[in-house]
Amino acid sequence: MSESTEDRAERAGRERLPGGGHADHGDAPIGSAAELLGRALPDVSHPWVREDPPLSPLVPHTRALLRRTTRRAGTGSTTVARVLDCALRLVVGLHRAGDHATALSLAQDALACGTRLPDPGHPALIAIRQRAGRALYRLGRYEEAEAAHRRALADATAAFGADAVETLESCVGLAPVLFWAVDQKAEAVALSRRAVDGRTAALGPVHPSTLIARAYLLEFTIGPEPDPVTGPELLKDCRETLGPAHQITLIAELTHGFALVAGHDQRRALPLVRGVVSAFEHVLGPDHPRTLAARALLSRTLGELGLHEEAVAQAELVSASRARVLGPEHPWTTWSLERLAERRRAGRTGR
Repeated sequence: MSESTEDRAERAGRERLPGGGHADHGDAPIGSAAELLGRALPDVSHPWVREDPPLSPLVPHTRALLRRTTRRAGTGSTTVARVLDCALRLVVGLHRAGDHATALSLAQDALACGTRLPDPGHPALIAIRQRAGRALYRLGRYEEAEAAHRRALADATAAFGADAVETLESCVGLAPVLFWAVDQKAEAVALSRRAVDGRTAALGPVHPSTLIARAYLLEFTIGPEPDPVTGPELLKDCRETLGPAHQITLIAELTHGFALVAGHDQRRALPLVRGVVSAFEHVLGPDHPRTLAARALLSRTLGELGLHEEAVAQAELVSASRARVLGPEHPWTTWSLERLAERRRAGRTGR
């Protein structure tokens, strides 16, 4: 069995102590392990792409470091925070890669480790709780996701204030759960508007965080009479600021495509949605949640244009991928199978 990162760091720490002393003489071994681990962790300031190095080999090292930090009496708050920062970066990377089960498990380990901090409103703890909420939502555990996000929102509000960017992150995380999962749409829209307004004031209208909040707000306010300004304006800002291939730009394009479909303009939507499916598949892979969401919209668009054979084929890909990745009982798998049955019936009747 190969020596883990934290074992190497602890051995190095002992060797640096006079007489080869023990690690419990200070925080140095754990701090050294966190430093070594941090060098191997992904840079989460950049979006994840499928060509990035695999993250799974880093999970056992991070989990072991969290356990060691939790068990060791007297570990200082600064050292605990460094370890939690490592865990947070890996949780973010795993979530973006679509490995939500591992992201959640690691986030829960990190939250347990965070009980060693004297401040329950520590920024690292709040950020990890926000990520746990996102993972719970992706795993179909909606009530738990709402509870995690509401606690993170309350903690962030108490620690940073209602208008702080950390608090607005909780608004962005909670809104999709409320809108799509627990039918509290009015609150979801209000939280999204709050996030857009707050991020615009703090970061500017074309900061990536503001743009993603604007995309959520567009998604939650789509109706049969689409706003002729909001979607095109968002696309223009994304393309000019981030470039046409950036993932936030693709999310905005997908949301605008959804608005066109809802407004019965499927012919304009079709090439846009096709392009997003192709781009996401290339960048993220065929089984990534964003790719599957785009493909599901493509299937709907094709079906509503009477292109039933291709609509069924796309729906089959979505349902098979979700059953394989999420399991047959996941709400999104069930939803996909229902849509597949609808596409097949429409194809048989020609409607």
